[in-house]
Order: sequence, then structure tokens, then C-alpha cells
Amino acid sequence: MLKKICIILSLLAVVCIFAAFGCNAGEGDAKNYGVTFDANGGVIAETSLTSYTLSDTYIDLPTAIRTGYDFLGWKVGDSAPVTKIAAGTTGDLAFIAVWQIKTYSITFNAKGGVVADNSLTSYTISDMILICRRQLVTDTIFSAGRWATALL
Repeated sequence: MLKKICIILSLLAVVCIFAAFGCNAGEGDAKNYGVTFDANGGVIAETSLTSYTLSDTYIDLPTAIRTGYDFLGWKVGDSAPVTKIAAGTTGDLAFIAVWQIKTYSITFNAKGGVVADNSLTSYTISDMILICRRQLVTDTIFSAGRWATALL
């Protein structure tokens, strides 16, 4: 009889411990955290990523594209750009795309003529450029018995 009472008391003690502290084994793994993306002027490549759990290992984030820019990754708040959700991360995440503007080089070929203004050597998508051949390249030619400056 004493043995039965000890077993019952032991079981009650276990039940009381679970009631007091909860049985959360694996509960954190099952919680889904939300994921949202703001392409910040770009377009996100196809993704079905809308949530993750604590048990997920490194999760690759989608890429994004934007004309005239290089995609550096995603940031949350003031964080550095990332391309993955690190293992052990918790909480809902709102990612914003981080971009770096591309610089394009300009090279003129005057085809034997003279480039009138070679100060323009590069541009970006945000520059307002109108390249007018009349102002940049001229060539001296001989036609109809006289020298003339022709526009290329």
C-alpha cells in the first residue's frame, strides 16, 4: 500500500511540475514567424517564403532585380544586408531590398575625328543624359573642292 501511495505522489509531483512550468518541449520549433518583402523600387524573383520556424536552418532569401542597380541583399531596420535567415532567428521579419547604383562607362570613337567634349566618361541610371552627336564628334572632310567640318 505504501508503494502505491509513493507512486501516486510521484505522478502527482510530475503533473504539478508540468502544470507550474509547462511542457514546452518542441513548442518553439512549431511556432511560425511571418516574413514580408519590400522590393524598394525593384521586382522580387518568384518566392513562396511567407514564414519560417525556429527549427529551420539557414533559409535562402529570394533575389530581386532593378534596372540600373545591383542587388546587395535584404535588411531589417538598420541591419547590414543579408541573403539568408540565420538559424536560431525568431520573430516576424519585414525585409527591405538594398540596392547599389551601377555606373556605366562611356567611350567615344570619333573615327579619325576629334571628340569635342570628352569630360563625360560615365553615367548612372539616375543621370539625365542626352548625348548629342552634333556637339561631341566632328570630322574635317574635303568635298566639292573645299574643306568642311562634317557632323558624324
